[in-house]
Amino acid sequence: EGARGLSEFLGIPEAEFEGLVGQAMAALPPGIAFAPGAVQVYGLGALDEPEDAGPEEASFAVTTLPAQVDLHDRFPPVRNQANRGTCVAHACVAVREFLLGRALDELDIPTPPHVGAAVYSSGPWYRGDLVTELVPDSTDLAAILFPEAASEREGGGPAIDPAEAMAATGELIRLLHDRGMVHPDLHLKNIILAGRPPRALVVDLDKAIIRSRVSARSRRRMLDRFWRSARKWETIAGAALSSELRQAFDRGYR
Repeated sequence: EGARGLSEFLGIPEAEFEGLVGQAMAALPPGIAFAPGAVQVYGLGALDEPEDAGPEEASFAVTTLPAQVDLHDRFPPVRNQANRGTCVAHACVAVREFLLGRALDELDIPTPPHVGAAVYSSGPWYRGDLVTELVPDSTDLAAILFPEAASEREGGGPAIDPAEAMAATGELIRLLHDRGMVHPDLHLKNIILAGRPPRALVVDLDKAIIRSRVSARSRRRMLDRFWRSARKWETIAGAALSSELRQAFDRGYR
């Protein structure tokens, strides 16, 4: 247990382990401590993004674990952190995303049904798993707009008209804004479409937030993130989106 157990796991003497702990404690930012009584509450493992947060602001420090700690073979590819450990707060993102998915159901915001989530120990760390239902015949927006460049398609569904997809995407993003959802990572592969006419669904909710209202600044950030993603795919594909596709998005967003 404790220092002895961890030192045995790392394969180093207990005295060396205690020295590493001392170095880590000395490197902590001011006001941060692991001592009992200095516990910081982070809810389910994700902090709301402050409205006034600037790009230069940072709230955490990062360092690597000793070379002996390599969890590469203990994590699936989607959450592969190599030799960077995780903690309960990070693993609980799966639970947070599950609860948020259920909340979106209450708001009638289209997202794949969230079935369940679990957090459990994995060696000295923790991992979290999220289960959602498969949306039949679905395709992500990047694969619809840039089929030659997008190597992966969500579900490999039938071809969907790009103009209809962009109109449905505009409707979805407007719905997110109107119903109080902020999605900081709204890129083309986080929007999937299915059905005829196509219906757009939002995925990857681990950083999303539900507010009473979405400010003009947050709306602009989400739209900027979406169009940055589109420009990235234009560069990858070597082809620009037509004005007709952009107009279809605008019609849906109105």
